[in-house]
Amino acid sequence: YTPNIYGPLWLCIASLLVSLGSSPVITLLLFKGLTLLAHLLNCVLVWAILSKIAPSRRLLGTLLYAWNPLAIIELAGSGHSEGVLLSILLLAILLYVHKQGWWHELTVMVLLGLATSMNLIVLLIAPLFTWFIVRTEQHVGLALWGFSWRTLVGQALIILIYLPFW
Repeated sequence: YTPNIYGPLWLCIASLLVSLGSSPVITLLLFKGLTLLAHLLNCVLVWAILSKIAPSRRLLGTLLYAWNPLAIIELAGSGHSEGVLLSILLLAILLYVHKQGWWHELTVMVLLGLATSMNLIVLLIAPLFTWFIVRTEQHVGLALWGFSWRTLVGQALIILIYLPFW
């Protein structure tokens, strides 16, 4: 009867890992293995993002993340869910910096919705990121419309994921 602080997406991932584990030790290793893979994926995503926006700083930037003691100990070592959450957010950023069409922006909003359904802390970031996407629009009405439909896409996905848990 303890309240859950994580979102339903993480609960689904955690229940899958628990069902795969045959003992507590195996389950612990599955959680740590998933977050270690997420940390390694995050290193690749940071490299890819920096290759697009700051190629001369990609090695240093990637190493700063990869060797960050907080990321290694808390995310990979302790098996925290935020490593997987960070993978989703970095993937959204990578898609945004490539800017190859409207479907990239739609995918970014879907990823933000997935991240929010994993941990509600993303609700602090998602509106800012969404406004950052539409900030260059010259007409205020179009900017507000763009912000609104992008927000609705992310929120609709959150509601669909939360629905079975209500």
